[in-house]
Amino acid sequence: MLSWGLDGAMRNKTILLVEDERILAISEKFQLEKYGYNVVLAESGESAYAMVTQHMEIDLILMDINLGTGIDGTQAAELILEKHDIPIVFISSHSEREVVEKTERITSYGYVIKNSSITVLVASIKMAFKLFEAKKSDQAKEMQLRESEEKYRLISENTSDGIIHFSSKALIDYVSPAYLKQLGYDEYEEFGRDEANISRMIRPEDSPSLFLKINTAIQDKKPELTYSYRVMKKNGDYIWREDHAKFVYDKAGNYDGSYVICRDITQRRQMEAELRESQNRYQSMLKESSDTVVKTALIASTELLAAGANDPFNENILDSIRMISGRPRLRIRPLRNFLRCMNLHTMFSRSPS
Repeated sequence: MLSWGLDGAMRNKTILLVEDERILAISEKFQLEKYGYNVVLAESGESAYAMVTQHMEIDLILMDINLGTGIDGTQAAELILEKHDIPIVFISSHSEREVVEKTERITSYGYVIKNSSITVLVASIKMAFKLFEAKKSDQAKEMQLRESEEKYRLISENTSDGIIHFSSKALIDYVSPAYLKQLGYDEYEEFGRDEANISRMIRPEDSPSLFLKINTAIQDKKPELTYSYRVMKKNGDYIWREDHAKFVYDKAGNYDGSYVICRDITQRRQMEAELRESQNRYQSMLKESSDTVVKTALIASTELLAAGANDPFNENILDSIRMISGRPRLRIRPLRNFLRCMNLHTMFSRSPS
């Protein structure tokens, strides 16, 4: 049986055998070494505790309960486990209920009756190692989960965007402080909200298309979706919000909840509306100005022709009209012909009847 040493090298696993009967201890040590274990001996609970605290590389302890004078095996085990996480298997010649019950309050990985066959003892040791490794694995996973939850908590509590989580039944079961601040509700008011309750908070003209988008995305198994809508705060005011949802599905493809990041975009929407209004106003003013310039130029040119000028459209005049009117492709010939027609009309209209 191998394990990693403190220096990183592979080594045989070491068992501390705590047994006050010297001959029995030597016999068990000899048999266990045949199975590939290193075995060190301690004759009392005090010496076992001292050996463990001296940083010996001990992988498992076989602890006799009755150790003569001094502390017994259960007391020694409690002292050791206060500072060290080592699997302990108790061994005893007693199977009485009161003896076994003494070990139940202590974290142990087995109880073996003395004089059991070596195969039973080795099987108990192997099982203890498996249970201990499983425990260590669970502890590592739990630690990773706690660290992940702590990071998530810090992020959610310190971001300006709101964060909510929907359960597999589409009920809100988590809200971040920023989300509560956005809408002005308390945490207990948000927990358990369902689709019907949320729908009443959404602007009526936004609600049908919003839920259609979300439900369609879930039906199509899309991983995420971004959408914007107006939602009512607790004080009755509406804000524009942009949500980015990440959907979770189980192995069978069934909806299993979602995380949603919620951003207040009211100010952005107001700026966009003001910008569109400004652009429309500018375009309207520019069009009116351009039409006025062209009309003025046409009238002036018509009057020049009527007065007998040969061709008012020299390049300087035309360039000026093009620049001011914003019509760089304004051509001479069509305008000249049009003006000449206007000139003839003017001349005929001025002739005496």
